[in-house]
Amino acid sequence: MHQINWQPTDRDLRTFGNLLGIFLLAICGYVFWKHSGYQPWMIAVGIITFILLGLANGVPQSLKWLYLGWMLAVFPIGWLITHLLLAIIFFGLFTPLGLIMRLVSGDPLASKVSADCKSYWRPFRQTESIERYFRQY
Repeated sequence: MHQINWQPTDRDLRTFGNLLGIFLLAICGYVFWKHSGYQPWMIAVGIITFILLGLANGVPQSLKWLYLGWMLAVFPIGWLITHLLLAIIFFGLFTPLGLIMRLVSGDPLASKVSADCKSYWRPFRQTESIERYFRQY
């Protein structure tokens, strides 16, 4: 389970600040490209982005509260998405696959219990010589 890092290092904060700044600049660039020009709020976002990048590279500990707030906001989202994806994979892939295998091949591991069986031991026969251990590939 992923935990929130309550004591981020300078490197963590620098990475967070730089990635957030790049993300904000990418949003501004996309809006500029999509709407064919300047939007009034872009100046404010640009100023905030350059302040953020300056703090991230100059005084990373100043971003600690922003980092912790961001992590607290996105942690439940990450938890939910992770569990939903695992449930979808399990119930959408493994459960039908298991049902198909049971219908088609019966008991591929021979794991059913039989009342009249004295032992479940299956004899092992060695087919190759010991020299094969020296030929691993």
